[in-house]
Amino acid sequence: MKTLYKYNTQDVTFTLESNFDLGDWMEAWEDNRLVKNILNRSHRVIMSTIRNRFTGGYGPNRVRWQALSPLTVARKGHRKPLLFTGKLQRKIRATFYGSELVITAGVPYARLQQMGGSYTPGPRQQLWLWINLMNKQGRPYGIGRITIPARPFFGFDTELRLKIKKIIASEVKKTENMGT
Repeated sequence: MKTLYKYNTQDVTFTLESNFDLGDWMEAWEDNRLVKNILNRSHRVIMSTIRNRFTGGYGPNRVRWQALSPLTVARKGHRKPLLFTGKLQRKIRATFYGSELVITAGVPYARLQQMGGSYTPGPRQQLWLWINLMNKQGRPYGIGRITIPARPFFGFDTELRLKIKKIIASEVKKTENMGT
């Protein structure tokens, strides 16, 4: 198996592997044009898919993300998950390492959003919550640990795998038609 695509979110890596041996085709082109074309086209499709997940509010296989809690809606002022400042979406980057395309999310909370989990809010966030959010009796909420449900934005689904397979087949066919 040859690793074609790798996604990273802090400690989490998603990898797409293929039985198709790109090495034979890479030797056919000294400048690795086939691999570059596959990676460039795949990069555009993958980044577009990730953007669509943020704006559409769904993860792989179009599974809708869990709605925000009332506390979070009050804090953010809207109901869209993962779109408070937009920093997470803006920090997603793609880098080519030889014959690999690595996609990373350069913020420390990416893993928590991707996988879900819980954390204890810092003093500033606790103070904001205590001052601004009251329970039904008019008293501030007591804030302990906050649980974040998984809202996966990375990952391959059936639709994305099919698109990438079509890209590979299309580029290989172009190469074969050029006589290599």
